[in-house]
Parts: sequence; C-alpha cells; structure tokens
Amino acid sequence: MRLLAPVVAVALLGVAATTGCGRTGAVSGLSPAQAVQEAATKFGGQSLKFDLTGKITVDSSKVRGDAQSLDQLKSLGSGVTLSGHGEEENPQRVELVMTVNPGLDKPATVIGYDGNAYVALDGTHFADAGSVRAVTGGFGVTPGDVSNYLSNLGNVQDKGAEKMDGLDTEHYQVALDQSFLSKALSQASQGQSPNPFAGFIEQLIQFTGGTIDAWVNQADGSLDRTRIAVALGFDLDKLGQVFGGLGQGSSTPSGGTPGGSLGISLNVDLHPHDYGASVSITKPTVDPNAPKLPGGLNLFGQGA
Repeated sequence: MRLLAPVVAVALLGVAATTGCGRTGAVSGLSPAQAVQEAATKFGGQSLKFDLTGKITVDSSKVRGDAQSLDQLKSLGSGVTLSGHGEEENPQRVELVMTVNPGLDKPATVIGYDGNAYVALDGTHFADAGSVRAVTGGFGVTPGDVSNYLSNLGNVQDKGAEKMDGLDTEHYQVALDQSFLSKALSQASQGQSPNPFAGFIEQLIQFTGGTIDAWVNQADGSLDRTRIAVALGFDLDKLGQVFGGLGQGSSTPSGGTPGGSLGISLNVDLHPHDYGASVSITKPTVDPNAPKLPGGLNLFGQGA
C-alpha cells in the first residue's frame, strides 16, 4: 500500500474552466471553477467535522510471476476498505479515527498536530510517526492540503442542481487524465527539496480513467461532499528493474519478482459538515511502548 496514499492525495488535483448553467444562491454568477475554489477556501479555513470512506480494489489478471506471489496479489482482489470520521480545529490540527479492513483489528486514531503525526492503534497510547509529510512521501493529506488541491481545479463541468445529504447542492465534475499526475507531483514538491520519487512514480503509473466530483451547498457555497474515482495500472516490470528484480530489457520476472501490469481502482468519498463547530485537538503524549503499525501497512502510505 506504500504508493496508494499519494494517489489518494494527488487525485484531488485537476487541470481551465468551462461554464455551466442553472446555478442559484451563493454559487450564482460564479464559473464552475470559481465555485469549487471558494468552497475549498471555506473547507480549509475553519473548524469542521468530516466523514471519510474509501475502497481500493486490485486486478492481478495481467500479472506474471510465481504461484506464491500471484496468490498474495489475488488475496487483495476483494479490496481494502477504509472508513472514518474526524475533526479539524484548524488546517494544522486534525484528528481522524479510521478502520482499515483487512489490515487493522480495531479503529486507529491519527492526529496531525502542527505538522507532526501521531498514531494510536488502541485509541489511547500514541506513537510519534514524524512529520505528516515525511510519512506521506512529501504529499499533503490533511483537510488544509485538500483545500489547496481543490483550489487549483480546472476544466470543471457543471452537472446541474442535485439533492445531496438533504441539501440543495450544485454538482461539479472534473475528468482526470495522465497529464494531471505530473502537475500534482510538481505541486506536492513546491517549497521542499526535490522529491526523488516523483519521476519514478510517474513512470510506473498509467491512468485509464478518473473523475473528481464535488457537491457545493447552494445556500452558502460550502463544500458538502467530494468523491474521487481513479483507475490506473502499475508497471511491475519497471518496478522490478528499479529494484534489481529484472534485468534491463527483460520481459519475464526472475527471482520470484512479479511482472506485468497490476490494475488498481480507487474510490474515496469525503463529507465535511458542521462548519464552525467547537473543536479542540490536544497534542498527544508519546508512549514509547505504544503498539506499532503492522509491517507493510501505514495509514498514510509508507510501510512500517
């Protein structure tokens, strides 16, 4: 799961705006891109609560390798699901309680506090996970980061008025393609030292389709819900070459290293609500004996 969390983060980025019709209330008179940008500003600039669900499914039908490697990949075919709810005091102080199945036996608590991340697998005893960006490979995943990504959306289409979560909303959509990856990787590295994995990730991933949908509350222009759906493939032959599992130019796996292409579908749903709620995030006390994440699993995408 090491490379999946960056995909979640960068999937919130798109690419020039188109106009729509039928908008009323707070979104009236705004272009689709402007409406989403203003909603992103509200989302990232105040206290709120949010719900998060997601699913990652794997297609290993085009993977070559030994039986053991294939069995391990096929075991992921049913998918990895996650769900959680959280609170944000401000963009630098966020708490999320999340379940991951399969992966974790009980809900895990993740707190981002002034740039540092803390994880408690038992809900009480926290381990220091380092800076948030350090454990995400340089990518931002907090609501404040998501706000920045949404603020740069373009090519936004207005799909019309819809009822969502009992609200009158305007539905906006962005179609994603391969070009948005390099834009997202570039933004993720701004203000930091060059990310050595950016070019590597871009070489490995081939997008086969994707969309971002955003529903904006017509009454006050706030973001009510956003959904991301992405389908992509990982080139395992190139991955094997980088790590020495394949000889240069070889088309067959060696040493048990799988080859071919691994298909991955990612669906994420984020529902912010209770804007302006009273939220106070406390900095956790680090317990050196706190339970550690299982090997190979990290909620932010980096193996333990």
